[in-house]
Amino acid sequence: MRTAVSSTNTKKARSTLRCSTNTFDPADNRTAVQDSFGATTTRTFDSLNRVTTMQFGGTGQTPLREDFSYTTRDQVATQYRFSNLAGTTTIGYSTMTYDGVGRMTNLQHQNGSGANIANMTNSYDLASRITAEQLNGAHESRRLLPQSCHQRGHCHPGGWRSGLRRRADMRGRFQIRR
Repeated sequence: MRTAVSSTNTKKARSTLRCSTNTFDPADNRTAVQDSFGATTTRTFDSLNRVTTMQFGGTGQTPLREDFSYTTRDQVATQYRFSNLAGTTTIGYSTMTYDGVGRMTNLQHQNGSGANIANMTNSYDLASRITAEQLNGAHESRRLLPQSCHQRGHCHPGGWRSGLRRRADMRGRFQIRR
């Protein structure tokens, strides 16, 4: 196990020196990050070096935990969120399903009681462009637009326009904005 100290930054607004300490496992996965304010993030990895648990806590921090499971193709299948580090109080979870070529076909977010928060289903054409999307059962068809719309910056990369704007993070989770 090795420990590394990152470079330090000075914030002009507060003139506070901010520093973080990183810890790595033998496979060079970053297992812990602690900043100079006491916040700590720890990660647990499986034998394939995929994050299985992330814990957020530290001095003065609200403890949170996330657990992940994966498909045989290394895509996130489930993500559980907890309000404690022990992982006993579920506050929400997400499930993802994929088609045979690895495209996400369904993303469902539920609260800790299992009630639906958002359920998104996508259909694709042969070029892997989203052709239809359902959000909580409401169907929204995609109409393909000419490439010139990309140059104006108000179309999605697949060539369609939508009232929904989605941004996916590294683990396949989406933020939805209208």
